[in-house]
Amino acid sequence: MILRRVIDHFRKQEWTAIAIDFVIVVMGVFVGLQVTNWNEARALRQREIVYLEQLLIDLESDRVTGARGVASAAAVEDAANKLLAALQDDAGAADIGDAELMRSVLWAGYAYLPQGNTTTYNEMISTGALGNLKNTELKRAFGEYYGRLSAGRQWDGLMREEQSAYRASIRGLLTREQIVWARANVGRPIDVMSAPSDFDRADFL
Repeated sequence: MILRRVIDHFRKQEWTAIAIDFVIVVMGVFVGLQVTNWNEARALRQREIVYLEQLLIDLESDRVTGARGVASAAAVEDAANKLLAALQDDAGAADIGDAELMRSVLWAGYAYLPQGNTTTYNEMISTGALGNLKNTELKRAFGEYYGRLSAGRQWDGLMREEQSAYRASIRGLLTREQIVWARANVGRPIDVMSAPSDFDRADFL
């Protein structure tokens, strides 16, 4: 319709009308482009919000996993100290019960390797969504955090080797029944009454 009107104005040499039509066309194109850009920007912001919400869930999961790892490390250290105290006949070793000693044999060599959840972050990198984050400080913080997560995994192989070596070194120290009981009670309050009664402390030491 606009094109017909412009042609008609040209035929009649109505230059003012032609100029008005030209302005209308240009403004229409400009407004159309602005609306398109606005819609794209809004879609990007909505997508950013979704990703940030997912990252928040991942980070909360990492916090819980990390807290579990810290608690596990403290428990492993406590078990190792008790086992060493009993083996070296340190002061207070007599206060360590047989059940606790049996459990400490297994727990002292246990390695819990908490893993962070990088699913959302990796997806943002692969789709280019990370580059669309408006907050550059937040983007940098995510990069540092997930970079440290990745760097921390370099010790996994060594820890597994050490754990395997420890298991080999304690082989035969406990009977099958004692090992089954100790595994079932790792991370739980000691139930002395349920512990195997055939543990010979002197023979073990």
